[in-house]
Amino acid sequence: MKKVICILKSLLPMLLWLGMQSVVSILFLLTGVLTGKRPLWATGGELPYVISVLANGVTFLLGYLWLQKKKKETSGQERRFSLGAAVKLLAVGVIFQMIVSLLLAGMQVVFPKAMESYAQVLENLGVFAPSVFSVLYTVVFAPLTEEMVFRGVTLRILQEELPFAAANVLQAVLFALMHGNLVQSSYAFLAGLLLGTVVKRYGKLSAAIWCHFAVNASGLFLGDISVPGIFLLLGISFGVLLVFVIIDKKMEKTNEKYRV
Repeated sequence: MKKVICILKSLLPMLLWLGMQSVVSILFLLTGVLTGKRPLWATGGELPYVISVLANGVTFLLGYLWLQKKKKETSGQERRFSLGAAVKLLAVGVIFQMIVSLLLAGMQVVFPKAMESYAQVLENLGVFAPSVFSVLYTVVFAPLTEEMVFRGVTLRILQEELPFAAANVLQAVLFALMHGNLVQSSYAFLAGLLLGTVVKRYGKLSAAIWCHFAVNASGLFLGDISVPGIFLLLGISFGVLLVFVIIDKKMEKTNEKYRV
């Protein structure tokens, strides 16, 4: 029974986030009705992004306050988020995005109709014609808020009653469902598993936020890259990742050798 309650409780962060977007949307609607005017960025199709940025900002702040209240001592479990770790996670994020790009290229051949619907979703999101607000939302606020909601609050709630593996799968499922279409949900689920593992590995939500930033930024700014370019970038990213993994291993051995 406790596990069922825990799972139901884990839905609250996502519902709060969606509710916050509805509240902000209603406030904008009421403002427009009362004043009879629409701001210039609203007429240019930027309103959904402005609403999302504001709603995400408030949701992130509420999640941060909740985590600070619930935070427990993690001495001995939390790794220092070093420059080397940041570079490794950047490489991991780019690698993940490039692998997804290759999979989507394959799906374009096998499932053309599904990919047409997916392309329409991306067009509606402004991916093909990025603006200031769409870039701000995709690269900054989406990683911040999605990590706070799913890998921060939701994962922490689930781990109160479930082992990490089960909690990680469930938060990844919720993360996938939130995306709302089959193509996005499929790779969002994999991204959720990866980012949850990053939090477990480093003991820091900031590590998952940084990795998520790498995924979204590379997807946005390298969206038109050719298949040969994808393989080239994959090779470079794997090389960078390997170099820093080797450096970390050597540093660990050196520290163990001189540890008192």
